[in-house]
Amino acid sequence: MGGRIWHFSLEFFFVLICIFILKTWVFPFFISIWFPISDMTELLHEWTLLMVGVITLFAYMGLGSTAKWSYHLNWKVSSTLFCFYHLPFFVLPWTWSQQMQADWTYLVGELFVLFGLREWDSPFSILIISCVAFLFGRWMKIKEKDEQGGKLVSKHKVFVQK
Repeated sequence: MGGRIWHFSLEFFFVLICIFILKTWVFPFFISIWFPISDMTELLHEWTLLMVGVITLFAYMGLGSTAKWSYHLNWKVSSTLFCFYHLPFFVLPWTWSQQMQADWTYLVGELFVLFGLREWDSPFSILIISCVAFLFGRWMKIKEKDEQGGKLVSKHKVFVQK
């Protein structure tokens, strides 16, 4: 089980770090290059915040589904891991931890701020929303099919025609 937890942890952090890098550096860089007009830049920045918030919620749902169906972690283990991964945001008093907490909060929090829901912008409420999305994702099972209607068998990673 330790290997599955380790692989899930790597996937969890990889997905969230990629979303954070895209939101913080990549999207603003390309928006500033392609749209130098300030009004258009501001509008696209707002749309980017909206999309990143939705994508982050979908990522949490996908991670919940992956924890259950790919790594076969039960709900207790995956919920404990989720809390353990987010614990440093609330416990560690260091400056870099507080900055990480603010950055993590704004991944989903700016989605609610854009709609005028400022009370949902606190780190604790974002943790609850993310946890609900993660646990909701555990109920979803994603099945893939190829173009001919064959079903992807996840155990063997081969396509089977029916």
